[in-house]
Amino acid sequence: MSSEHTQESPAEFLACDHDRLTDLFTRAVENMQNVDLALYEEFRKGLFRHIAIEEKIVFPFLKQHPSSPGQEVFDRLRRDHGAIVALLVPLPSASVVATLESVLGIHNGIEEGTDGVYSLLNSASSEESQQLMEDFHAAPEVPTHPLKPTDQVIEVTKRAVDRAGYVFIDQPDMAS
Repeated sequence: MSSEHTQESPAEFLACDHDRLTDLFTRAVENMQNVDLALYEEFRKGLFRHIAIEEKIVFPFLKQHPSSPGQEVFDRLRRDHGAIVALLVPLPSASVVATLESVLGIHNGIEEGTDGVYSLLNSASSEESQQLMEDFHAAPEVPTHPLKPTDQVIEVTKRAVDRAGYVFIDQPDMAS
């Protein structure tokens, strides 16, 4: 795949990354009785890196920009990131997958919407946009730990989801 990131804006880059990650996630969990753990791990690594780009590059940039959405928006997105990361710790059960789909659906909308955080990047100067793109492409992978058995971490995961203002969706276990 050719990478002409000079033509792509920072907002487009991040939205396209959401699409790429959603595709990986969907393919990994399309058969919940036989989750493709290799694809799921690729999704996890990509999502951890994406969150790191937002937390370490996008948010600091926007905080010092005149169009900053305000601290409450960053606090909300950080709580969402905490819930998402917590949902990426356990093995992907039906409940974890349903909750992750729900949280990502709302969270990505907040970032990508017409008045979303990503749209604020469109007011960046061409030099700032170029620097952001260079920083995005240079961002390293985030080290990951192996998935944990769900029963060992589910209570902590549920608390992180609740803290972010979401509901953990209990689903019957698909395994038999």
